[in-house]
Amino acid sequence: KGAHFSSWVSANLYIPKFSISATYDLKNHLTKMGITDVFTKQADLSGITGEPELQVSRVVHKAVLNIDERGTEASAATAVEIMPMSVPLNIEFNSPFLVMIFDRTTNSTLFIGKINNPAEP
Repeated sequence: KGAHFSSWVSANLYIPKFSISATYDLKNHLTKMGITDVFTKQADLSGITGEPELQVSRVVHKAVLNIDERGTEASAATAVEIMPMSVPLNIEFNSPFLVMIFDRTTNSTLFIGKINNPAEP
């Protein structure tokens, strides 16, 4: 059973190939969290470099999500599913939609994005 559903439902899912990415400058967020010395002349980076008088000038985060017919290339799995012989529900993403990757273990959203113009199947 799902976390918020009373039961699982089998469905045929039609989703277009897409690739989305986003880049974020985190310096503002880190300084608001109190991480400031590393961006000033008071920075002590001696534990990671032998160069004296270095400071961090920028912190950038980039997120990328690719979905295509190959699926995830990093892993593979085989599953056998037994389901009722009723006709499965068909869901086709052929208009703008949101995509989210959620980690149930930490109850955290890992990635969220909006697909404005999905490709035709």
